[in-house]
Amino acid sequence: MGDASMNEHSKRLIENVLHSVHLYEQKRISEKELEQDIEGNRGAVEEHYIEEKLLRFIIKIDESINLYDAEEGRRILLKEIQTFKTNIIQ
Repeated sequence: MGDASMNEHSKRLIENVLHSVHLYEQKRISEKELEQDIEGNRGAVEEHYIEEKLLRFIIKIDESINLYDAEEGRRILLKEIQTFKTNIIQ
């Protein structure tokens, strides 16, 4: 997962993020809980480029909460999740 320059600590944090994403996909946590989980992990990531990817994803989550009704926001966020997964594991 991630590129070879990512340290083990950051890899574990990304695994935590992906676990939270999985919980959201299963409707076990809300968008707000997902956002909070990712924000908590983002602050501990040491690689700046990973932190930026997480921040961009947090912004997408926030947009899905505030700009759309619940159903439309979830649909859009699920599409964003696929993009995020692709980008974060490269």
